[in-house]
Amino acid sequence: MLQVSDWFVSIPSDLIDFYIGVRSQGSKCLMVMNHSSIEICDKGGNLVTHLPSNSKTYNGTILEVYLDEEKKIIVVSDMIVWKGNPMTGSEFEFRIAWLQSNLNLLLLNKNIGYKF
Repeated sequence: MLQVSDWFVSIPSDLIDFYIGVRSQGSKCLMVMNHSSIEICDKGGNLVTHLPSNSKTYNGTILEVYLDEEKKIIVVSDMIVWKGNPMTGSEFEFRIAWLQSNLNLLLLNKNIGYKF
């Protein structure tokens, strides 16, 4: 099940079952990694930015990100597809753990002009 950003109007009784995080500054987007490029698209599917990539390792990976174009920062918030494998059926805890253990490999591509 994918995560959904939402506001609490009141504190739910089962708050212990929620994952709560601070919303990152910037626009919520999808980062699509294919062959030698990284495309970041907005919620409507419109291309926001096209970045070079020197890594073919993550071909077919789609991440949910927050993009702050002014500060040139990308904050990864969820993983949708990993190397062509849909992750939407996986629990959120698994996706975040997997992403954290593999994010350092994404950071090898330092020539894209954005900080992760």
